[in-house]
Amino acid sequence: ALILFNNVIIGAVFSASFLSVFYFTKDKKDFILIMMFFILGIFSYTLYFNITISNNAVIRVTEKKNYYFMGDYKGRKIIINGNAKDIKEGDKIIAEGEFKIERDYKKGIIGTYNIKKYSFCKRDIISTFYEMKENMYLNFKEKLGDKNSALLMALCYGETSYLTNSQMGDFNRLGVIHAISVSGFHMALVYGVMEKAMGLWLALPAAFLYAVFTGLQAATMRSFIMIFILKLSASLFKNYDGISSLSLAAMLLLLAKPWYIGDIGFMLSFLSTLGIILYYKKITRFFYRLPEKLNETLSISLSAQLFSLPFTAFTLQKFSPGFIFGNFVLLPF
Repeated sequence: ALILFNNVIIGAVFSASFLSVFYFTKDKKDFILIMMFFILGIFSYTLYFNITISNNAVIRVTEKKNYYFMGDYKGRKIIINGNAKDIKEGDKIIAEGEFKIERDYKKGIIGTYNIKKYSFCKRDIISTFYEMKENMYLNFKEKLGDKNSALLMALCYGETSYLTNSQMGDFNRLGVIHAISVSGFHMALVYGVMEKAMGLWLALPAAFLYAVFTGLQAATMRSFIMIFILKLSASLFKNYDGISSLSLAAMLLLLAKPWYIGDIGFMLSFLSTLGIILYYKKITRFFYRLPEKLNETLSISLSAQLFSLPFTAFTLQKFSPGFIFGNFVLLPF
């Protein structure tokens, strides 16, 4: 769908080639099922981008850029500019203005809303979470200083806006950028602690609140869905299958936000997890002579990078050979 929306001819050729492989290699029932998913993907993408915004709209402000804001309208990303000087991240506003369609299919942006005037909606849990994060940073800053507070906010909550370029560069060189971009790594740690402290049925909603608090990032939701399926399968006495769980998480996220298919964070999270599911045990057997903890750390680092490292090299034009050393230090903690 992404290719089709950008170039009809290339998209049609790509789709026909893709589907012809299944037509000649699968039986009729499987092919019909595949076609249904294919049509669902096209429908989801079309439904997301084909929407207009009235001159009076309720918008959530999600992120502040240099000269404009990013907003959310009915689950869709928009750019906000115009009369927005007193608006803060997390605010929910009733805006009056003009909407211009300017679709960016890879970033999920449907257009630009130029605000003429606005009023604030009643505060809700999302705006409260945004305010809490800002207050936490200010409290940390008083006691720890700018640099350490920025580091703490990034490591615990994935809030990277306070980090300096130098700090971001250090994380990139060490190949442990996943520590500061809210990920399944965070969710696994948070859920593990919560389950031991509160038990299964309190830990799941608490973990979901953490996902909401950190902005419902693709990687966090991927991890939460997989944890939920894992725990539910145990309660229902069903066998858990990692590939099926990962696939279901992908389908649910892409139905809600189809532009994720072009999102680097989404791709890296799923590629890393796929590598771990397919190759972690095989690599541990290969390094069986190593001490157990060393073997585990090395195996999970290598398996997670098998698919994600080539993807990063081609998309970001970057290669971080320090990821093994970085994870040796980070993962035990």
